Amino acid sequence: MRDTAKQIINYWYTLECLQPKDVPPYKAISNRNYDELIVHIENKTKTSKTTIYQQSVIKNGWKNPNSRVSTYVVPLPNYSYNYSIIDKIKYFKDKKDYVLDDEHAVLLSVVKGTEVLEAFIDKLEIEYPEKPYLGNVYSASFVVDAEGYYKEGSLQIAPFIWVIYQMMFQPDVEFKDIKLDGWDEVVKDIEKGFNLPEEKVSLDKAAREINAYLQEHILKPMGVTMFRAGDVYGYCGFTAEEIQLVKAETMPINDLKSSFFLDDLHLVLHHIDTLKDNDKVLSYINSLNQDIEHYDLLKDIDQMRKWYNPKVLPYGRWPSKFNLSFMQQIAVNIAKENPKDIFSVNGPPGTGKTTLLKDIIASNIVERAAKFCESNHVNDIFEKIMGRDGKSFYYTIPSDIAIYGMLVLSSNNKAVENITLELPNISSVEEGTNGSTLFNPDSSNQQVDLSYFAEDKNYEYVKSNEVYFTFLADRLVKSNEQWGLISARLGKKANITNFMSVLNVLSSDMSSIMRIPNVQDAFESAKKQFQEQYDLVKALFSYVTTYEDNIKLVQELKFKIDELQEEIHTIDEELSEYDTLDDDLLKLIEHKNSIETKLIEYNNQRSIFDKLWHATNWSILKAMGNPTLLSVIEEETTKLQTIKGQLDALHQLVNERESIINMKDGLLSDIKNLDDTVQGVERIQQDILGTLKSSGEDTIHCFDDIVSKLMSSDEDRAEAHTVFLYVCNYLNESRERLLYDALQVQKAVVMSDAFRNNLKLLSQYWGPLNEKKNLQKNFDLDMIFPALLNS
Repeated sequence: MRDTAKQIINYWYTLECLQPKDVPPYKAISNRNYDELIVHIENKTKTSKTTIYQQSVIKNGWKNPNSRVSTYVVPLPNYSYNYSIIDKIKYFKDKKDYVLDDEHAVLLSVVKGTEVLEAFIDKLEIEYPEKPYLGNVYSASFVVDAEGYYKEGSLQIAPFIWVIYQMMFQPDVEFKDIKLDGWDEVVKDIEKGFNLPEEKVSLDKAAREINAYLQEHILKPMGVTMFRAGDVYGYCGFTAEEIQLVKAETMPINDLKSSFFLDDLHLVLHHIDTLKDNDKVLSYINSLNQDIEHYDLLKDIDQMRKWYNPKVLPYGRWPSKFNLSFMQQIAVNIAKENPKDIFSVNGPPGTGKTTLLKDIIASNIVERAAKFCESNHVNDIFEKIMGRDGKSFYYTIPSDIAIYGMLVLSSNNKAVENITLELPNISSVEEGTNGSTLFNPDSSNQQVDLSYFAEDKNYEYVKSNEVYFTFLADRLVKSNEQWGLISARLGKKANITNFMSVLNVLSSDMSSIMRIPNVQDAFESAKKQFQEQYDLVKALFSYVTTYEDNIKLVQELKFKIDELQEEIHTIDEELSEYDTLDDDLLKLIEHKNSIETKLIEYNNQRSIFDKLWHATNWSILKAMGNPTLLSVIEEETTKLQTIKGQLDALHQLVNERESIINMKDGLLSDIKNLDDTVQGVERIQQDILGTLKSSGEDTIHCFDDIVSKLMSSDEDRAEAHTVFLYVCNYLNESRERLLYDALQVQKAVVMSDAFRNNLKLLSQYWGPLNEKKNLQKNFDLDMIFPALLNS
């Protein structure tokens, strides 16, 4: 995985290197500044002039170091000349009373980028629907010292030119095998003619001979024409230190690669062997090589239910009178759980991507505050790391806290500035749930003491009402329409310079300004309030979870009751078959009794003959016998036996009926118990709604309330996507209050000694070059910067 990632990054790096460095329009200077920025110097022959184009107006009295440093450009003549370009530059320096950089960049052989591409396309007979347009580009560069002498080994060929040259004349070599800096032999060949280091080669000679070599050995074989010799670039200003500071923040002028991704890609390559196997950077680079389970959330009810339930909803909420839509809330929930480190939310402009970002920020602040509260002392949150001198130190932020930091990044500067300016503005929090104004400074009873800034005009419009460093948020944008220092524009140097004024205050002791004499006391107080509110929100969400569980329980109980009712219905139908049983039994008993009565009578008559049988001669009795009586007795006895069998059968049916009736009674008892349970759960539901202060339209909706509509017609689906699940006004108010309390905890942490120490170091890191160098003496800047930036 790591080796593959290296190959991918190298490939990306190669592609980025192929972005040609266009010749800038350095002659495009407004008429207003023409005399100040353009210097004409007559040559000895007086038939020509050397013109130097300064790129910006600089004044020694201006405060910003960037406004006291500029670049200048000297076009190289396209004809043979016998004067020194360095002498002209020195004349410019003396005339302007400038300090120059200790080296100059010479960019050579200007060609038309389009001509290079067309030659490449034609040479390799590539099918291309439309030949692209490129501007003018430089073919090579080198560096000379302050005296104008060539620096050995500084020559480089533009990767754009070199790679296309290689591909044109080595078509069998694969693109990945072409070395971007494979012009070593060219450099050796040229410098061999310079007889270095025995001889010093002037800028003029080096430019002339390198251009001639490029034309003869590279450009001409490619079918490309050099139409201009090139330009000399340098820095001018009022102090060498300021020039070095500006140079440190910009790409070297002689670098012929123009992509701003190169430094980042190089940084990844430099550190890739130190990354863990599960690092998100490796995961991102290798994303197309991994088996990733894909599903269409809009068509997958199970995934919807997984990502929209009370257990994944964030405790914190950005104050707003509106709830997030169905898919917005799902996106926030997934981002909160962060199952795979990388998560993408896509959508056209105006679909609410920035809106959901606010709730992610709110969730992160709350969860970070919860981690802060695990420490007893505000200075124990971070771990002290000593510097090389054994005296200096900085503080690392534990990983379980650092994960809640946020950087808003974009290739569109305007997009980033919009969100970072919007978040601290009162308009973004002006009205919360039920018209709450908790985050509006005008409603705050906290006040800061601004007397410290009484003489500073930058605090002229700053208000003393406090929510979360409100006065610094106002100071940063020079207005009184901010509620808190929740975000800041960084990135480019100008933004960082602007932020430094706020950073310097944050890194100082603000106890008197904030009217907080003891930071530890403030931390403990804020911690207590936050934990109480956190427990409240947690309990409210548990009520919501119980509420949904009870809904499902009631549904299950009612379903069970319906099932039992069906069983009773079946039993009733079965009992209907026993409707004539009692009558049949009574009739049979009566019939049995009748037969038994007859048998008694018949047996009484038979007993007379039995007496005579013993007293009289048999022959006389035989003559006197009544065979009919015996036959009747026998017949009635048989009937009696039959009836007794029928009675036994009927009694068995009676027992069966009794058993069925007992079963029905048991089912009726079960139904009553279930119904009592349902009523008990429904009473609990009402109690929960009372606790959540939910009633009428402000009731709790659960996922099952809308599930049937999610896959239905457009109108019903739209209705489902605008229903807000598992929340009500009281719960939302409590979540917004939790965000407020989290910020008060964070405020105390920001004011702690450990935190302020990191901010002081960050001021040095972003400050003047000498301060950054002093910082580097005691710390590895690559190691310390993440901790400082996370602060």
